[in-house]
Amino acid sequence: MTLLNSNCDIPPSATLWELYAATLFVTAHPLPWRGRFGIVTAVNPGSLALSAGANRIRDRALQAQLVASGRPFVEIWGCSPDLRYRERSWAVWAEMADIIDLGRRHEQSAVFFVDDDRLWLVSCAGEGPQPRELGAFSERLVAE
Repeated sequence: MTLLNSNCDIPPSATLWELYAATLFVTAHPLPWRGRFGIVTAVNPGSLALSAGANRIRDRALQAQLVASGRPFVEIWGCSPDLRYRERSWAVWAEMADIIDLGRRHEQSAVFFVDDDRLWLVSCAGEGPQPRELGAFSERLVAE
C-alpha cells in the first residue's frame, strides 16, 4: 500500500506506519494461509494521489510484469479498517526480497508479506522501519 510520503525512498512516519498496521484485506479468491506470498500495489506512487485513469495504467503495467514473470498471483484489496478506502493490490507468490523489489519498482513505500499465515508490514525504503509482524493474515481477511 502507498504511504503518504512524497518520495518512496523516505521512510514512513510512525503515524502512517500505524495506519498501515491496521490494514484489512478483501479478496474473492481463496488464499493459502500456510504459504509464502507478498501483497503489492502500483497505485498512488510515492503516496501521491493519482487519477483513477493514471492508477489503472500503473496497475495494468504491474499485472503485465506479473504475467511475464510466470509467478502465480491473484487480486486482493488492501483496505482501511472501516473498508471505505481500498487499494487494488496483488497477492504474488514470491520471496520477500522479490516483493520488496516489486514495490520499489512501482514506487511504493511499503508492501506486505505473508509467511505461514504471519502477516508482515515491510518498508521499501532502504532506511525504513524494520519489518513489523502484524499477526495472523487469516484474521485480516474480510468476507464480502
